[in-house]
Parts: sequence; C-alpha cells; structure tokens
Amino acid sequence: MNTTSTVAPGQNSVIGVLASIYTLVLGLITFCGSLAVVGLGGLTSSLGGAGSIVTSNGQRVDLGSGVSAAGGIVTIIGIALLVIGVALLAVAIGGFMRKSWAYMGTIVAHGIYMVLGILSALVGPAAGSAINTAVGGTGGGFSITSLIFPAISLIIVVLFLTNADVKRSFGRV
Repeated sequence: MNTTSTVAPGQNSVIGVLASIYTLVLGLITFCGSLAVVGLGGLTSSLGGAGSIVTSNGQRVDLGSGVSAAGGIVTIIGIALLVIGVALLAVAIGGFMRKSWAYMGTIVAHGIYMVLGILSALVGPAAGSAINTAVGGTGGGFSITSLIFPAISLIIVVLFLTNADVKRSFGRV
C-alpha cells in the first residue's frame, strides 16, 4: 500500500474541496429550511389561541395550549437548525480557505448533522417532520434523504479523521 501523500502542506486536497462544496450546499439547505421551520413554529404558536372545537354533546374543548406548545417546540428546533446551518456555512468557507479550525469544525458540524438526520428519521411525523424539512428532507418524518445526507456526512467525518492528504492540507500532520 502506498502511503505517500500527493498534497503538500497548505495545498487543498480533492477530498477537502469536495467536502467544502458539499458542506456549503448542505449549510444553505439547512439555513433556508430552518428559516421556514422558525416561521412555521411562530405561526403555529400564534394560532394556538384560536383552536377550540365543540363535541357532539355540546362540550367545548380547547386545543390552544397544545398547539401553542407544539409551535414553541418547533420554533426551538428551527433556531437550533439555524445555528447549525450558520455553522455549516462558516466551516465550508473556512475549508475553502484551509483554516486550521475548519478541520475540527467540519468534523463537529457533520457529526451534529448526522445525529439530527438520524433523529428526524426516528422521531416520525411530529417534530421529525420539522427537522426533516430543515435538513433537506421532504417534511414527512422519514424520507430517503434523511438517511442519504447523514450518510454523506459520516463519510466526510471518516475521511477527515483517516485521510493523510486532508490532514496535511489543514496542517494537521
């Protein structure tokens, strides 16, 4: 097995550039999706006070508190995803500039993204659809994209941890 590196210190590796491009696209998708989730959470919270139904026996049942609480949770999820989207964008730009902090930032950001993607697949249609929408899915709980994007993130993390060219290009070797 050939262990010699083809990348001089300070030069970009192909894996590093491709990871930065993917991270930039993923960051844009997550950022834009999180804005939609934050808006949806705010809208749901504001509509919570208007929700009540009358049952067949004439009793009024208030649905407002549950809807408001769900809207608040969705807003919190959206804000968390907004932070992750900004982090992915920052790490992508740092990766293009070969900043030393971008190496560990890429590993951490993609690790968090993997956890969120897996949670969106497991949680189901409730809060999972909000997470799934913001991380590139279709919004219905489980989708194939909720597995593909985290799988690509896993590959990036493994390559960043094991590939000598990537480490050398970020000045880690």
